[in-house]
Amino acid sequence: MALDLASAPNFRPSFKYFTWQTALLGMIGSIIMTFIVSVEYASIAIGLMISLLTVLYFRDFPPEWGSISQALIFHQVRKYLLLLDTRKDHVKFWRPQIILLISNPRSCIPLIDFGNDVKKGGLFVLGNVKVGKFDDFEEDPCTKEMPSWMNLVDTLKVKAFIELTLNSSVKEGIHNLIRISGLGGMKPNTVMMGFYDNSMPEDLLKNRPLTKKRNILQYGMTNPLNANGGSTIPMSFFENLRTSNDENRLDMDSYVDLIRDVLKMKKNLCLCRQFSTLNKENLRQKSNPIYIDVWPLNFLIPESCIQLDSTSLFMLQLACILNMVSVWKKATLRVYLCSDNSDNVENMRRKARLDDLLNQLRIQAMTTLIPMQNVRDLLNRPIITETDLPHYQQSGTSHEILNVSDIYLKAANQLIKQHSDNASICYLYLPPPPFFKKPQVPENSRLNNPAFNASSSSSNLMQEQYTVENDIDITQTTAFINTTQDTNSENNSKYMRILEQLSDSLPPCVFVNGVSCVTSTHL
Repeated sequence: MALDLASAPNFRPSFKYFTWQTALLGMIGSIIMTFIVSVEYASIAIGLMISLLTVLYFRDFPPEWGSISQALIFHQVRKYLLLLDTRKDHVKFWRPQIILLISNPRSCIPLIDFGNDVKKGGLFVLGNVKVGKFDDFEEDPCTKEMPSWMNLVDTLKVKAFIELTLNSSVKEGIHNLIRISGLGGMKPNTVMMGFYDNSMPEDLLKNRPLTKKRNILQYGMTNPLNANGGSTIPMSFFENLRTSNDENRLDMDSYVDLIRDVLKMKKNLCLCRQFSTLNKENLRQKSNPIYIDVWPLNFLIPESCIQLDSTSLFMLQLACILNMVSVWKKATLRVYLCSDNSDNVENMRRKARLDDLLNQLRIQAMTTLIPMQNVRDLLNRPIITETDLPHYQQSGTSHEILNVSDIYLKAANQLIKQHSDNASICYLYLPPPPFFKKPQVPENSRLNNPAFNASSSSSNLMQEQYTVENDIDITQTTAFINTTQDTNSENNSKYMRILEQLSDSLPPCVFVNGVSCVTSTHL
């Protein structure tokens, strides 16, 4: 009957009159007959059957004949996924659906644990890109490595799906992962990545203890992560970590382009830095106070402190969700309201409005007003008025906003460090990346003239006639394109320098940028 309900294609009964109704009738008749014969023995037999099923489930012995539960689960999941309609989404039922992009799991164990904590019953996907061409491999490397990744998920005891892809470049591979991960209405709405810097990755998987529960997999396979019989995970299943002599798999310009592309795809973005210092065992010790700090201010535009945008609300939502997890439940949520206004009355009004907003959102947090007028005075640009503020709060950061002095960045970093030095994790505002300038051919260029291109390709004689002029024109156009690319690279370098200096020597911090509404007071 269960096989019929699961619609398994290989279940083809030879009994002519088989239906799930006749199977159910036969099962009920058999149970009744056992109790008619002997109530005592029937009760003992049913009790023994339930005990054996319980032992088989928890000991997880390998069923060589297959498990009917997998077929039933697949049937039900497919049915309800078809009922999950994204057009009926409502902010009241929003939850984070996260895809965590991983270069090497050896250095990302705390980040995987953090993503598992913050998902709050939502989708959690671990994505990895392998660089290469498919023809260069004898077999698909993604299929080959999938069992090791799945066993890593079992070992870390996280509820995550695995998505691996092969591409000639990391950037294009990440694009594919973001677009195709998930199924139906369960698609990632938040992308989580590590931070781009020159620090050497630390092998955090080397001495990670294995879980003692379920060392035998469902299909009769011994756990390859424990193949050496030891209590730690062997190192032969994942690539070696990058050393000082190796180059990054992703250059800085491509990394900033990825940030820009993720926001263009309307996905929320989290950049996580210094998570190698996050130790959840210390969080479980009752003697240590735990703080989750939120700084809902774009430090590149401190004038925006007068309002909370979608990114600020997304930061509050993520911090509140983390505070609901058992390990982080005893943590104190602290929200720092920065102000560059010297009017104390106005500052107290803003703090009261923030407290009222948190109360309406049912977020229990301790708010603190931080005067930053002295820090604001270190900015080497004029103050942006409230009327001009929307012009600068666009999808990209303009060139004049990026030209911020190192003195201001160090002062802002010291301000954060002064109040969040004892925090377990900090949420910081991620400014939009700089605008991307597309290289364009000058209008007076012959390469931009269709008539010239058509005529020059019509005969070899005409091509030879314009050879010298065409070479000069190509040289000028190439110089123009290179200048545009240099400008983009310079802006990208300034952007990453800003993020690096803001988060220098801080506790584990998450740069957050939200693109959609995730909470509302009108519920």
